[in-house]
Amino acid sequence: MAQRGIRSLTLPASFTPTHQTAGLAGFPAIDVFGQPGTPVISPVTGRIVDVHMIPWNAQERVGGETAYLQGANDRTYFLTHLMGAVPSGLVTAGQQIGQVGAVPNDWWQPHIHEGMYQGIYNPGGVSTPPVSQPATQQSSYQDLNWPSSAVLAYQLAMQQGATPAQAKDFATVQYGESGFDPNARNTSSGAAGLYQLLSSGYVNRANQLGGVYNPRANIQAILPNYLSYYRSHPDLVPGAAGAAVEASGKGPGYYAQGYQHLPGMPAPAAPTVAATPSGVPTSVAATAPTVHTGADMGIFSNALLGALRSGQGLTPAALFGALRASTAHLRA
Repeated sequence: MAQRGIRSLTLPASFTPTHQTAGLAGFPAIDVFGQPGTPVISPVTGRIVDVHMIPWNAQERVGGETAYLQGANDRTYFLTHLMGAVPSGLVTAGQQIGQVGAVPNDWWQPHIHEGMYQGIYNPGGVSTPPVSQPATQQSSYQDLNWPSSAVLAYQLAMQQGATPAQAKDFATVQYGESGFDPNARNTSSGAAGLYQLLSSGYVNRANQLGGVYNPRANIQAILPNYLSYYRSHPDLVPGAAGAAVEASGKGPGYYAQGYQHLPGMPAPAAPTVAATPSGVPTSVAATAPTVHTGADMGIFSNALLGALRSGQGLTPAALFGALRASTAHLRA
């Protein structure tokens, strides 16, 4: 039976298997049932590797976000039928590692397929550093309290070559489009999901990756267009990419509102460690970030131009929106 009203779903660290994992020898498994969207909790401290999306397929009974959890207890867990932000790297027992996936067309009862291998399994030869290191990067997201969909967008953008500032800008657009709700739908236009996909190109691309309401698929369908914009506009203007790519008629000031809901910046990766001639490791210094000390008048001007082009005019609301956009970096 599905677990109704449950606030989270903690996967068991040990269990009596009920069936085998098809196509993956050595991973006897159970199905842990839960309602779609229920937070899934890691059973152990360890390292998550090989996070990938498997297209949903009713005949093969496969689909959803999929990953391996290499546990500190010398066991490896194969997890599938997830959705949402599945982290890569170090995690701790009790940490959220995704959500129960929404099965298309009710093909089967929603659940997490959990297979367990005795030992550390390395899919594709993935290296496995000690799992006792602190999960600094993931805990930084938790400390910032970003919505999981924004974390996922930030991570995917970074993986595709965006700078941290660009990745954050991309994530903030979700607020203006869907309020960070992966199930949002515009009843008038039919636009759907986190980035309110509407054109056939975006929708078809998302459907190939798992559906417009699948957070990862929705993000990946539109991310290439944002990356193209950032490459051709290296001087970041908060909200400008959203205004250009979404083509909704809203100006940069509208999309820059999302910065209010994504405070701070995730912790950067640890500095590279190099060996000195004496053999003693030394940290390579990172470049200091640019410090902003006041309103960005370029952003202010662009926001006002966006208001004029959209027909809003130079109303008090437009002026206030432009001011907020030009000072978003001070609140970020």
